[in-house]
Amino acid sequence: MPIVQYLPTLELLFFNLFTIDRCCHRKYRFFKTFLTLFLFSAVLFGFSYTFAEELSFRGDGSLSLCGLVFLIPFRFLYKEKLPLLLIISCTCWVYTLGILSLSIQIAAMLEPGRWIFIWAVQNLLYLLTLVPFYKHLVPKYIFVIEHISVFEKYWYKYMVLNNCLSFLLLVVLNGYFLKEKASFGKILILFLLLSTICVSYLILHQIVLDAIKINDLKQEVSHDPLTGLRNRSQLWTDLQTVSKTGQTFSVLFMDLDRFKLVNDQYGHIAGDQYLKHFARISS
Repeated sequence: MPIVQYLPTLELLFFNLFTIDRCCHRKYRFFKTFLTLFLFSAVLFGFSYTFAEELSFRGDGSLSLCGLVFLIPFRFLYKEKLPLLLIISCTCWVYTLGILSLSIQIAAMLEPGRWIFIWAVQNLLYLLTLVPFYKHLVPKYIFVIEHISVFEKYWYKYMVLNNCLSFLLLVVLNGYFLKEKASFGKILILFLLLSTICVSYLILHQIVLDAIKINDLKQEVSHDPLTGLRNRSQLWTDLQTVSKTGQTFSVLFMDLDRFKLVNDQYGHIAGDQYLKHFARISS
């Protein structure tokens, strides 16, 4: 098969690796990471190209699930754990595979069977979407990844499931559409699906942002702003929680020696430092 048929797939691979490198934290320097991914990609592509007939490798995204093999080098090159790497990878693949699938459908309606035209349409779609994707969507998604810890651990499972299902749905749709004649309806379906996924990422970003604000507000309400220790309101809440367990507990009252003397003689700043020092050594 002519190498031009695989140009869209190679471009898809490039943007996938570029986006993942932006979203993840490298263990090694850029050159070592780049060289490893380049060699891995070259070997994988060379193998797929050599056995293209046996693998049905046509460069149309029908073998996108095989991209999961890249999780192997990702696991060794980046600090993120495997579930988080899977979340990031699926997010990147949804974007690039969506662009490829749209390009194939649009090109098939305008100039069927010409891969160079598919590649041209793909580049045009990248030009139209790269700036919004990398300037707005990717930073928001990085923010979600870095702050998802504000939620319980099971949120990782939900994110993995959501992203995997989105990617799998796109793979199935792309495979199904490749067997059928291109139509405006298929283009509209792909566009609406990609738009829905992007909006869901924006909603998730807003949820995480609001959760952080709520946690900060809880911290302000339940903790003393000077010492960072829990205040009277939180003490009452904790006592109620412990009393409901039916366990025996004790409350220890403490008084600081000569605090009023220090506060009056050396000023409020010294008194504040006294309180902060006590809070630090006792907490």
